[in-house]
Amino acid sequence: MTATALTATQLLIVRHHPEPDDITPDVEHKPRYAAMVGPRMIVGCLLVAAAASALAIAMPPAARPVWVAWGSSVMVLVVVDARSTWLPARATILAGASVVTGLAAGALITPTGALPHLLHAGVGSLVAGLLFALLWWTSGSLGFGDVWLAAMVGGLSAAMSPGFWYVSLFAGSAAAAAWGGVTMLLRRRRPSPLGTVFAYGPGLWLGPYCALAWTTLPGVSP
Repeated sequence: MTATALTATQLLIVRHHPEPDDITPDVEHKPRYAAMVGPRMIVGCLLVAAAASALAIAMPPAARPVWVAWGSSVMVLVVVDARSTWLPARATILAGASVVTGLAAGALITPTGALPHLLHAGVGSLVAGLLFALLWWTSGSLGFGDVWLAAMVGGLSAAMSPGFWYVSLFAGSAAAAAWGGVTMLLRRRRPSPLGTVFAYGPGLWLGPYCALAWTTLPGVSP
């Protein structure tokens, strides 16, 4: 029920989110948020949230709350990014709040103790956010919403383990680069007004799931 509620709330926020007032070149090509949240997106997001929630239930109890948030409110956020290349501010706030709440809830029941759990998550979030803030500052290829999303990745993955943090960020960046490469190839055949602009968020979101798949391989420790 939590995943469904978070997904529905996030979809409602996106549907009623004000349009950006930026004057960046790609604003005029962005689909309107209200038009974006239609029946197909609603059903699709609810199905993904249900699958992600089922996966979270199979994890250790301390990890479940934050993974439920990752597969619901954060998932809707990156779907919007994939369709528009924008991460709406209010939806980003809900996603971040749900991740923080999930980490805090997990800390209360983690075997290693609440303080180490939160400390690892906080440091992982800070370092990941700073790394992506540096990329945002120097390259201009990221939006600042991607910095916040990277901080969420860092918090979730560092709460699992240091190795999980590294794999999540690496896999997420690789997935985002692959997403961009495919986008560029498709646009050679079907040009888009967005030019070279593509969504980085979906790749980052996939990073922790890639790390989860990696750590289930024989001989690989989390």
